Amino acid sequence: MKLFIGMGVEVPTLARAVLANYTWFYPLFFVGAAVWVAAKEFVVTDKRVSLLLILLTSLAVLLVADGIKHLLTLPLVDLMQRIK
Repeated sequence: MKLFIGMGVEVPTLARAVLANYTWFYPLFFVGAAVWVAAKEFVVTDKRVSLLLILLTSLAVLLVADGIKHLLTLPLVDLMQRIK
């Protein structure tokens, strides 16, 4: 947060929320997804459903990771546009 403030860029609200809560959100989400994938192996017996759940979980993890990356680069993109 200090990096963005030092550069004089405004940090969007969602980016502030990510920066303020990353210490518990990242482990909760990513470890939770890993535990979900491991636990479903004992519960789901149909392999097609199991593969579908793995695909959906992987997609959710990728979308969340990409969304976080996008949120954290928004202030830098704003700074680059102001410099031009």
